[in-house]
Amino acid sequence: MAPARTLPDTLKAPGAADEGAAAGPVVNSVVHALAVLRLLARSDDAIGVTVIAKSLNIKRSSAFNILKTLSSENFLSFNELTKRYSLGPGALDLARLALDGNRTFNRIRSLIADVSDEFGGTTQLWKLKSDEERLILVGLVESRAIMRIQVSVGQRIPALSGAAGRYYAGHLLQSNREKDRDRVRQRFERVRWEDGMDFEKFSKEAKASVKRGWAVDDGQFIKGVVTVAAAICDTNGSPEFYLTNTTFAGQRTSEGIAQLGAALSNHARQAEVAIFGSATD
Repeated sequence: MAPARTLPDTLKAPGAADEGAAAGPVVNSVVHALAVLRLLARSDDAIGVTVIAKSLNIKRSSAFNILKTLSSENFLSFNELTKRYSLGPGALDLARLALDGNRTFNRIRSLIADVSDEFGGTTQLWKLKSDEERLILVGLVESRAIMRIQVSVGQRIPALSGAAGRYYAGHLLQSNREKDRDRVRQRFERVRWEDGMDFEKFSKEAKASVKRGWAVDDGQFIKGVVTVAAAICDTNGSPEFYLTNTTFAGQRTSEGIAQLGAALSNHARQAEVAIFGSATD
């Protein structure tokens, strides 16, 4: 059994709340249930009832009842062999609705699934946040491969990360204005590149991405991982979402990457029609 971990205050049950918190009636069972969900959302592994109870400083019997209730509502999944709990489909569906109130993912899910079915890998829909500082994962479709790259709905990354970030940077650099270039450089420096990335090379690749309609990150953002991306733009031609496909390095040839990029670009145009009513030029 995994050892209990020291948790941030935001995960703890009542009694660990700040003294300055707003006064008002508090339903402890609801607070405990939310704490359980937050704990499991931040855990890399499934967790057993004893660890959950100790981590949240609640009685084991109370934790057990909460876990059973959340499982019955499909918010948790229970492994009969390990006797451990993890987030279930209900929690993920609720998170997706919170992140994607317009149900964009559901509207274009078949397009996303087509990419994974034809090319393999995990195909994802990322939304560019309104402040343009982050990309947030709205939904994904995994391939049927035994070994897959796992990402979680709701995951956030800097806006210029990976392949999608290159395309977005290329969009910003089209103006050729120095202030836009400085803006891109500042955001570029916030990204942690595992395999290193020079800004001049990044800028060159970003501009090329927009011209051909898709971008690729060949292990620079995450070592051993190749991601290809295409933008889904609104009727003004501004990127709103990104379709990305991720695989392990070495699984595709250069020609295969180009074919995937062209397919993603084509599917992105179809997605624009489904989401905004018309495709951009």
